[in-house]
Order: sequence, then structure tokens, then C-alpha cells
Amino acid sequence: MTDIRENLADVIDGAHAAGAVCDEYALADAILAALPDMVPDLAWSEIDERTAFSRRRYVSGGYIIEYRLHGQHFDLWVGHNATCADRYNTLESAKAAANAHHRATWFAALTGGDQ
Repeated sequence: MTDIRENLADVIDGAHAAGAVCDEYALADAILAALPDMVPDLAWSEIDERTAFSRRRYVSGGYIIEYRLHGQHFDLWVGHNATCADRYNTLESAKAAANAHHRATWFAALTGGDQ
């Protein structure tokens, strides 16, 4: 919580320096613009899995990345009841997509869906 508080204080300081403190909407816009960058990346756990289709699984909350043997790619599943996955060539690109989805979901929850 302290990091977010300090980050918000920095945003307000910057808005003050730019003369936006007297404009409540400009200050609110500056805060909203800074919020997505304050969401930390997902923390992943690696699970050794030996099935006919996969060898490794990476899990973070409702996000699951599976390394698929057939085609040698990574499937990203969003949500525990997901019925389809997005496919990525690298683990890093799958994690980046999960982090982007996580940030967008977090931000949408705070703003009522506005982005």
C-alpha cells in the first residue's frame, strides 16, 4: 500500500508542478492514467506436469500457462473455467499477455470499465 500511496503522491506532485492542482478533472485524469502502471506483475508458480500434451504449467491466480509438446508453444488460459486458450511462441510473451489482461481487469474494476 505504501508504494501506491507514494506513487499517487508523485502523480499529484507532478500535476501540481504542471498547474493542474486547481483543475480537479486534470488531477483525476493524471491519477487514472498512472494507476495501471501501479499494478504489480503476476507472481508465477511453476508446476512440473507430465501429461500426453504438456510438460510444464505456470500458474498465477486464475491465469494458467501450459507448455504444449505438440507444436511446442505456450497456451494461456484465463480463468479456472476457461474453455479456450490464446497461443504464444514464448513463455515471456504469454506472461506479458496475462499481465496486460490482469492490469486491464484491475483498472476496469476501479473505473467501471472506462479506459
